[in-house]
Amino acid sequence: MANVKNLLKKSTNLGANALLLVSTLLPTLSVFSAQTVHATTQAPSTGGQALQPTVYDTYDTGAHNWSDSSLSSAIKNTSNWSALGTTAIAGNWFNLTQNKKNQAGYGIFKAAMDMSQSTSISGMFRTQIYNPTVGQDFNLAGDAVGFILTPTNSAQINANSSKPSSNTRPVNFPTGAGLGIGGLPGSVFVGRDLYYNASSGLLDDVTQDIDGADQWFGQAPGPIYATVIRTTYDANKKQILATPGTLYDADAGNLIPDPVGTYNNGSNYPISKWEGSSYYSAGSLSEIASGILGKQTEDESVTMTWTPDSAGATTATISGTLTYVVQACKSDGSINTGAGSATVSQKLVLPRSMSLGVIGGTGNNYGNISFSNNTSAISGYRGTSNAQVNYINATTGKKIAAYPTSTITANVGDRLAIGTAASVGGLPGKYTYSAPAVPTGYTAQSKVTFGGSFNASGVLSGDVASTTDPNNSGNSTGGLTVLNYDTQGANNPNEINIYYTPKSITSHIYQALSAGSPGSYTLTDSQLKTLGGADFSGFASSTGSIGWAGGNPGLGTQVSGTDTSGLTSSAPLNVSGVTDGAYAYPSLTTPTGYVIDKIYYQNVDNTWATYSG
Repeated sequence: MANVKNLLKKSTNLGANALLLVSTLLPTLSVFSAQTVHATTQAPSTGGQALQPTVYDTYDTGAHNWSDSSLSSAIKNTSNWSALGTTAIAGNWFNLTQNKKNQAGYGIFKAAMDMSQSTSISGMFRTQIYNPTVGQDFNLAGDAVGFILTPTNSAQINANSSKPSSNTRPVNFPTGAGLGIGGLPGSVFVGRDLYYNASSGLLDDVTQDIDGADQWFGQAPGPIYATVIRTTYDANKKQILATPGTLYDADAGNLIPDPVGTYNNGSNYPISKWEGSSYYSAGSLSEIASGILGKQTEDESVTMTWTPDSAGATTATISGTLTYVVQACKSDGSINTGAGSATVSQKLVLPRSMSLGVIGGTGNNYGNISFSNNTSAISGYRGTSNAQVNYINATTGKKIAAYPTSTITANVGDRLAIGTAASVGGLPGKYTYSAPAVPTGYTAQSKVTFGGSFNASGVLSGDVASTTDPNNSGNSTGGLTVLNYDTQGANNPNEINIYYTPKSITSHIYQALSAGSPGSYTLTDSQLKTLGGADFSGFASSTGSIGWAGGNPGLGTQVSGTDTSGLTSSAPLNVSGVTDGAYAYPSLTTPTGYVIDKIYYQNVDNTWATYSG
């Protein structure tokens, strides 16, 4: 704020009629409601409840354990998955690719995983080519088939799925060498790398091999048998490996190698060269009619397990070991015990909450890649994300001073609502919280919105009515779907805003002049209250001197001499504002020689405040 006291000091350069427009120097005085001091605490109960921002800062929906009866079978229900990219769902099968080049298909589970707890997921992948000739195998079906772990959400994955591929670095695209995670920061691919991509033939050059440095020791690009773990740089261009190696392309989304450990192909990367055991089957009558005479198929039973170094850690990132075990299946779905298996593992440092899904990707080679969750199982805890509840002044668009933002910890994929309905668990669960009482200085709750962001001035914009879920266009049951998001590189998409209508306030403002100014008098508190009348009845104390000059609004009538009994009551300035907003201060003519020392004004609760320049 401008220093009014200094700007209005007595000056011989100011003429008697000189005007100083205080409105340009002191544009606003804040109008505050009564403040409540509260402790920073977690609400003692879980689930939907009454929000009490002056009592509790944080809330928790609960229901985080996958062993809960309402959640244990959720993974087998395809409605609990999002089909993204080129994926088509048929029964309990996710057909990730459709026998075409440069496809990336995903099935993303509509719930995240809590990486601070031991976690596992299992199921079956199928990789298949049509009309194989002698010597051709399933690894001609594309580039990638496996699991994906990512801090990004379904919308970001879907948008990334259509990025075009190339045979150059950086690998920031999902098809071909991207293994489904290219272009997704801080993400992990675990599964089959079906094709070795290198941009320059036989060179063992870490700057040339674009889907894993030095892994094949001179092999030319082509189909391979490889079970691998691959990662990308996070949003801050940092590796998520527990022991980072040399950075080759520090662009978020670029695949990076693992510099630690020795594996069964002699390299220092998490790779197994196990071939598996595919089987041939003739096409059905309808397939033969369409030109598919036969199929070469690899069915694999897979389990991915995450073991944190310290279970239950409360840090934002969690270190641990990711392990992938795969066994070949026979055509009847039973395990082919004579075909061996592959196991790969890697030490990683991951965000606390990670989205989980399956990926099938093709490049110039293509086929059908599918995932069946008929036999899928999951254990561990659900990943959570924080939702913010903001309490907004409906006139100013800013946060209400007396009500700090509330935080609700909720499961990713669940929904949050404001109202009075009962909460419902499950996947997705819907948890309803009731709005807090109308705060002092406000008249009523006006509306609830979702989303939006605050500008540099603290004004909210871009939010939408609570009848629309900006995080899930397919939500037909109401509420805001809680999304996973990368806390290192993205804004929180989980915002709930409760608006309240502020009271309109008319305040009386009095100016206090510095001692010694012409026409000023030193007054006792008693005299001040008498002169101010009813306005000053609750005024606690005064400092300095009060003076009035004729013809100046709010300064009253000037009287000569030192007899205070001749003073007349000052006529105050009347200004308007709203709670937690501001008064618009009018123009003021200040006579030559006068200095404004203090300004007294009313708050919404009829207390008095002092502004001193």
